[in-house]
Amino acid sequence: MVISAKLLLKGPFPPRNPIGNLYLSETRALLGRHARNTIEFSLSLKIRVDPPDVDAERWEIQTVSYAYLLLYGGREIASYHWNFEATGAGAVLTPHAHFGKELPNLAMSPEDRAILGTLASAHMPTGTVPFTALLRTVIRDFGVEPKPLQRESMEDARVRTDQILSEAETLLLSSFDWWSRKARTM
Repeated sequence: MVISAKLLLKGPFPPRNPIGNLYLSETRALLGRHARNTIEFSLSLKIRVDPPDVDAERWEIQTVSYAYLLLYGGREIASYHWNFEATGAGAVLTPHAHFGKELPNLAMSPEDRAILGTLASAHMPTGTVPFTALLRTVIRDFGVEPKPLQRESMEDARVRTDQILSEAETLLLSSFDWWSRKARTM
């Protein structure tokens, strides 16, 4: 895999409390086997366990919100957000991304800082994004290498990582199905 942090679950405890949280064991987890990239990842998902209908065979896990951060050298370069239950003025209920929040600096011209500030504050629409898609991106585009198991070749580590991400992505995408059905009726 590309991350040493563990995915932890707090709750849910149906039927009284169907809400739970998935998060990483590290607030900012280093990605890859080399520290030279200094790419870090943070994630938090809120899930709901929905009891089945009378005809259903199993409970449905529904992702109702997520926040993912990609950091490079300790600076946030991209964040992905979705909170179906957001409330209040300015609440954004659709999945979106922000880019370059911590990129502007005083060495830039005021115009360049303003452009990056506008980009960082914009809620760029994305559709639902499983965190596995971001892990695939850092492998493909940022050069993050998976961590081989003992006596495992790098090629075998890549294949194993791809298989793990594919399986996880299938489960994550199914956790968004409820929202896709609801969005079509809105």
